[in-house]
Amino acid sequence: MSWYLEIANTVKKDIRKIPKKDFEYVSAVIESMKTDPFIGDRQKLKGKTNEYRRRISNWRVFFEINTLKSRIMIKHICRRNSKT
Repeated sequence: MSWYLEIANTVKKDIRKIPKKDFEYVSAVIESMKTDPFIGDRQKLKGKTNEYRRRISNWRVFFEINTLKSRIMIKHICRRNSKT
């Protein structure tokens, strides 16, 4: 099953903050989510219906999954800190 990957406009700003070597790895992992968004080191966010956080090295990708439409919405990418 193939999933449609959608990226929020705010993520474009987040992407500029990622160093090139990290960006290549992060983008490859995000691209692999098209085949199965449920694999990898992901965790459902508390208090949210279909929102998850995926750890990719020192980066966190926050996304929402719509299983009815087979759609993944990337909402935010940030560097790991004490809150993520």
